[in-house]
Amino acid sequence: QETVSSMVLHGEAFWKVTRNGRNEASSLEVLDPEEITVEKKNGVVRFYQGQTELKRANIRHLKLNRIPGKLRGIGPIQAAPQVFRFALMLQDYIEQWFNIGVTPRGVLKTNEQINIDDMREAAEGFITFLKEHQQLAVLPGGLNYESITLDPSSTNFIDVLHEVNLQMVRLLGVPAEAMEAQTQSSTTYQNLQQANTRFLQGTLNRYLDEIEDHLSDLLPGRREVKFKEEDLLRLDPKAQREAEKIDIENGTITANEIRASRGLEPLAAPVEQDDKTKEQPNQDGV
Repeated sequence: QETVSSMVLHGEAFWKVTRNGRNEASSLEVLDPEEITVEKKNGVVRFYQGQTELKRANIRHLKLNRIPGKLRGIGPIQAAPQVFRFALMLQDYIEQWFNIGVTPRGVLKTNEQINIDDMREAAEGFITFLKEHQQLAVLPGGLNYESITLDPSSTNFIDVLHEVNLQMVRLLGVPAEAMEAQTQSSTTYQNLQQANTRFLQGTLNRYLDEIEDHLSDLLPGRREVKFKEEDLLRLDPKAQREAEKIDIENGTITANEIRASRGLEPLAAPVEQDDKTKEQPNQDGV
């Protein structure tokens, strides 16, 4: 989780490797990318945590996206900072526009002649009354209140937010339907497995492949690390049973192998009768 979070936010992650007496990796520590400095001196890439240089054999640098000549990894935020900056600005603007606190944003009207002091006193009294009575407005004779706030549905805020969400979804590589950000080309998937497959192929594999490669490099010999993706791509119960039945009939897998994958005991093998215990002739020789 820390590795993926680092790659999402910073486009890269750093592992500090601890090695045993046989120079084998024994543990990993995920470092804060903001604390790591990467420099290239005399053709050699060097890593520093604060002022301390880390041994090259004890650091792993994972990158979400690589650009030739760039020492640091690139993530969606680094690739398009203006999109995320605009999203924050828009959010702040909307909060300020619609956050009216305890005072309604509007106009107090009266048909009577009123001087500036009376206007100020009426406004201050109105505000004080609302604060003390939980936004319940009671107007004296001659005064009328008209709200000037806008309903979000009557503005373009919703449409703008929708477009900003779609831009962030594209940058993060997340299917629009996974974030409920529907597009004109959005399709309805027949089952959960199809949606999970698209999420795995379009989003998760970018992170899984990088983590697999670096973990594999740390293992001795020719061992490799592979994530078990079957759990994410598991079929719905009915479809799973149908697929298992087909595999059993085709001889691809046995019923006991399926039971073992579910932590169940194997079925007892059927007792086969030998030739002597098979059908015995009766007294008539039949």
